[in-house]
Amino acid sequence: MPRHLSTPLLLAFALLGCPDASAPRSPPILAQPAPPAAPKRPSARPAPAAAGDDTQLFLQTLKAQRSGVWMEVNGRVTRTLRDDLKGDRHQRFLIDVAGRSVLVAHNIDLAKRAPVGAGDTIRVRGRYEYNKKGGVLHWTHHDPRGKKPGGFIIVGDTKVR
Repeated sequence: MPRHLSTPLLLAFALLGCPDASAPRSPPILAQPAPPAAPKRPSARPAPAAAGDDTQLFLQTLKAQRSGVWMEVNGRVTRTLRDDLKGDRHQRFLIDVAGRSVLVAHNIDLAKRAPVGAGDTIRVRGRYEYNKKGGVLHWTHHDPRGKKPGGFIIVGDTKVR
């Protein structure tokens, strides 16, 4: 070993001790903190803001414990859940709207699966149904009979109906 490399190694062994193969290893004392993790979904961009944001309507409907109200809200996906496979299949995930948790039940028998993941900011139009846990937004798809305007989910530049 070249002499200029051995001096720092000897100094390190003198200060830290010689590593013992049988002893449990601990992280190095002078270790640098790991850099922050890259965003999980780099393609996810905030959903476009629009004049039709019904956040206040959502809060009023929740407070009044009303159901059957159509609304369009922005929210952040907090958790994805297993699909509901009983009857019509539904993709399920929780979103935070104005500090309140809402379940989105998106019918994947009538529409494509929404490309959502935890942390995504999305825009959802659907029919709100009250429950004590914060409620459910459903009808986030087109109306197959063409009688209702239907709903949608926007994630970045992708709109699912």
